[in-house]
Amino acid sequence: MSDKTKLKNISKIDYRFFSDIEFKLIDWLWEGAFAKGKVSIVAGDPGLGKSQLTLSIAAIVSSGGIWPASENSMSKSDVIILAAEDYPEDTIGPRLQAAGADLSMCIYIDSVIESANSTIRSFNIKKDIHYLAKIIEQLRNHSIAISLVIIDSITAYLGDNSHDNSEVRRILSPLSDFAIKFQVAIVCISHLNKNENSAALLRISGSVAFVATARSAFLVLRDNKDKERLSFIPFKNNLARDQTGFSFKIEPIQLDGGIHTSRMDWDDETVSKTVSEVRGGNQNMTKKSAETGAIEYLQDILANGGIAGH
Repeated sequence: MSDKTKLKNISKIDYRFFSDIEFKLIDWLWEGAFAKGKVSIVAGDPGLGKSQLTLSIAAIVSSGGIWPASENSMSKSDVIILAAEDYPEDTIGPRLQAAGADLSMCIYIDSVIESANSTIRSFNIKKDIHYLAKIIEQLRNHSIAISLVIIDSITAYLGDNSHDNSEVRRILSPLSDFAIKFQVAIVCISHLNKNENSAALLRISGSVAFVATARSAFLVLRDNKDKERLSFIPFKNNLARDQTGFSFKIEPIQLDGGIHTSRMDWDDETVSKTVSEVRGGNQNMTKKSAETGAIEYLQDILANGGIAGH
């Protein structure tokens, strides 16, 4: 028995030497944007197409389509959708079809049925993440592989805990573990609060723990120079140096049966603008907001007992 092994056997803490860890590449769902095994955030003001955007991504994943402004496609895989703000019959389903999704590879989570009393209730991340794990395991036993889970919106599935920084961290930690275990990309939608003078990090509705936990975060913004054009811009990315953004318009479309819906029309070119450039704001205000945001962020963490383990 080596000295290292002896050390580990007498410790109550599970640890590893980095020399024993096998490094691996990041497994991208959408390269530079969303990775498998990670949690990501898409945020923006109401009515800017955040849900539409994630359904467009679901369509690409389920159909093996081509990613925006590129020639890169992906292998078809299944998608799970948790959506609290739209109905699958008149909104989500038609939008998926209009986007070209393979509907047989898109799964909608309706509700949770309590076995004890047959009560039907909404899905709750804290209570029900193990149920979602069982679903994925069952699907994999039938050769159905999930690579993307969409949660729209994240605060709708946290119960009454979405503003408690410490509690949100405790809830989101198992969600991150879930993403790693099943190697799925989890994309969560969040709204922005009304404080436009704050840094983007602090405008995410609820707790700053959402952005702290997410490995990548994007804003959906309206271009001040073209009101019909919307931009999808990264403002945090711990996984890649790529700061490429994308732009799109939402166009109406009518499906068979007279069903009116809409779909994304992605631009062929990427966007190199920053969040402040898309907004049309001045750099001094942006710098001030970022500094104020950093101070407020630290104050919020300290007010909630600091960061776990520190």
